[in-house]
Amino acid sequence: MTVRTFVASVLLFLLAGCGAAQIYDGPRDPIYVLVGIWVLVQIVLLFWVSKAMPSRALKAKYKKKFIFQSGIPFMHAWRAHIESEDLKILEEHRRRFFIQYYVFFLVPVALFYFYLYMKYFYWGTRL
Repeated sequence: MTVRTFVASVLLFLLAGCGAAQIYDGPRDPIYVLVGIWVLVQIVLLFWVSKAMPSRALKAKYKKKFIFQSGIPFMHAWRAHIESEDLKILEEHRRRFFIQYYVFFLVPVALFYFYLYMKYFYWGTRL
């Protein structure tokens, strides 16, 4: 799942670069740098999340239903069916995945609003 997220982030980077070039093609446009930093953070998070992936033996130990529910937000019924040692591993993966998920979706929104703020107020140009 994180590989798909990485591929989507690269595609979003390419689309954002093309869109930003059409909006403003001046030399002081920081959107390329900010989106590039975001892609690098996604790559680092991809490796960080992949280190916490549960092993195949752990996945084979429990029903697919419980492994699936461990990745869904607001689902807590699966915890009663998992041993405490394995619960730590699944919770660590769940926490890292949600951090990567929020960075994937919230940072582009913040970059977009930052870009609009810089374009409208700081540079003094209108869209």
